[in-house]
Amino acid sequence: MIFNLDVINALVAIAAVVNTGYGLIIYSRHRDNKTNLMFFLLTLAVSSWGVGMFFYRGFADREAAILAARLLYVGASFIPLAFIHFAYTFPRETGGLSRSVSLGLLLPLVPLIIAILLPGGLIRDVLPVTGDERHIVFNQLLHALYGVYIFAYFAVGYAFLIKKYLVAERALRFQIAYILVGTFTATCIGVVTNLVLPFLGIFSLNWVGQVGIVAMIMAISYAILKHHLFDVRVIATELFLFTLWMFILVRVLIANNVQDRIIDSTLFAATVVVGGFLIRSVLKEVEAREQIEKLALELSTANEKLKEVDRLKSEFLSMGTHQLRSPLTAVKGYASLILEGSFGKAPKAIEEAVERIYQSSRSMANTIEDFLTISRIEQNRMKYEFAVTDLGKVVKDVMAELLPNALKAGLQLTYVDDKKGPYNANIDIGKIRQVIINFLDNAMKYTPKGSITVRVGRNDATKKILVSFVDTGVGMTKETIERLFQRFSRATDANKVNVMGTGLGLFVAKEMVTAHKGGRVWAESEGPGKGSQFYLELDAA
Repeated sequence: MIFNLDVINALVAIAAVVNTGYGLIIYSRHRDNKTNLMFFLLTLAVSSWGVGMFFYRGFADREAAILAARLLYVGASFIPLAFIHFAYTFPRETGGLSRSVSLGLLLPLVPLIIAILLPGGLIRDVLPVTGDERHIVFNQLLHALYGVYIFAYFAVGYAFLIKKYLVAERALRFQIAYILVGTFTATCIGVVTNLVLPFLGIFSLNWVGQVGIVAMIMAISYAILKHHLFDVRVIATELFLFTLWMFILVRVLIANNVQDRIIDSTLFAATVVVGGFLIRSVLKEVEAREQIEKLALELSTANEKLKEVDRLKSEFLSMGTHQLRSPLTAVKGYASLILEGSFGKAPKAIEEAVERIYQSSRSMANTIEDFLTISRIEQNRMKYEFAVTDLGKVVKDVMAELLPNALKAGLQLTYVDDKKGPYNANIDIGKIRQVIINFLDNAMKYTPKGSITVRVGRNDATKKILVSFVDTGVGMTKETIERLFQRFSRATDANKVNVMGTGLGLFVAKEMVTAHKGGRVWAESEGPGKGSQFYLELDAA
């Protein structure tokens, strides 16, 4: 049997293979996805239509050409039916038309296929025409009914898509728009060249629809994969290779001599092997990147949950510390009144016990205040009221308040400045007072004996004011200094000197100072037993 394989038939064959390749690749990515399954069935219907055209144009024998023409029209009759199922399903992953509706849509197709396949039915004969494509002799009435079926079923499919487009959100609307444009373009080409023109007796373009239908398949594929860019890379690689293989295979089939056929066959085998390895490598890369993307999404979700937990923690901390502060203030206040003799002279034993109560409640109040401050910082509720103030005066005032505590601990507290005052800075007085109190309180706690010297100076070149707190206390290691201003961070042996510390004070101090212009704090020490130096630096006003 003679078979004609020209350039047009090669294009039709390549288009059929490419269409099937699109459907198979997308379906293989997510086999449980209903949309992908319906798309695969649509590509099979389109490809069967292309295969019918391939054999119709290729067979030289009249009877074989008639049979191929009938198969061509049978294949085309399944396209609008498959399109309806796809249009109804997209973009769902599950579900589809009910069984009764599917059966109702299938029923008109049965007599139509019978009319196509029966001798003397829709297709009566195929006539060769010199210099033109073959002409098919139709039963005009059946051909008109066939056209009505094609138009009606495509109209139903487009009605589904248009309805979804009108109610869809922005991202999905773009996807549906791709499908509408691509399918409508391909449908118009196919209907005009394979239905309308042949009905008018024009067959010269009857193969164009089978090639142009690639536009529809590509548009739908892009719409399905629009939000899966990694899949698009695999699709592009595989389709490029499939097209290359088909091109070389066609060259093998139409080769004029044995030598060309051997060369093309060898080239075909080589590209299949190399292409297989290429697809495999791209798949591995895509799988790795998809895994990373999945992990990133999970991490983002977990991060959002952690933020919510952190917010709830901050709110609970704020509420809890507020509730604790009120009764503790009362305890500290009454203990102070007893020590001052407001209720009469207390026995020495009671006075010592009340002193412990007062000191413990004072320490606990400071801790609660630190927790409240941290809560405000985390919730961005910390407010600052800046004013130009003499920082040296603030330091001296705080030292005067804490001097009794220093003398009681047997420590010498000294103030020194470089005589360049006033040391004006734009500060929140309350916050900076709290920082200075924290540094001095820390120095007293970790200096069993000796002295604490506070120096205030101004550098006119850098326009900075520097306050240093130098003690002769226990000192620090390099490792301790590195994590000193972190939340809940304390030296490993800090409990030997101060069991009441929480590791919050220095963190709060750092946050407050860095909120000021040019503000920073740091610490230095030559090592354990050699004292410590804490520094507070601010821009001069």
